[in-house]
Amino acid sequence: MFVTDFATRSGTVLNCCYHGWAGMAFTLGPTPVKVLQLGRWMLPKNHRTHILKMVNSDTKEDVPGAAATLSFDSCRPERFCFVTLPEPIILPPNTRYYLLAEEKAIDPQDDSFYAHDAVVTASAIAAQRRPVFLAEKGWTEMDQQGGSYGPLTFVFSQVNADDSRY
Repeated sequence: MFVTDFATRSGTVLNCCYHGWAGMAFTLGPTPVKVLQLGRWMLPKNHRTHILKMVNSDTKEDVPGAAATLSFDSCRPERFCFVTLPEPIILPPNTRYYLLAEEKAIDPQDDSFYAHDAVVTASAIAAQRRPVFLAEKGWTEMDQQGGSYGPLTFVFSQVNADDSRY
């Protein structure tokens, strides 16, 4: 798993007045990885579905095959909940990506998520982790090193030498 733990500096939970994409930017290291599942932290009372996806930060285009809808129906609060991708995807190395969740926090009844000050502990496969969100003027990466909205994670494996997709 990419993100193995996290802590919040302020404990700030967002549950109102944001509708859009939020998550974490990261730069994959020198080795490609195969992504199997995407995940989002489930806070108490979360109950809605969320689209999770990956975006190439240079092109701002969705990574093909790296999107799925997460339902919290069978999940337990205070842990990551996962959705399996239709097929595993391979992320090429030395590339910057956004790992994102579509958040619909319009009123207090909507699902909540941790603000950008959730500092993640992550696998060494990637560096330069920062919170990112989509605003009216485009994508915004925040200056906080190691941070993430959500937070979000993904399950990965190493790419096999015989994997023809890479």
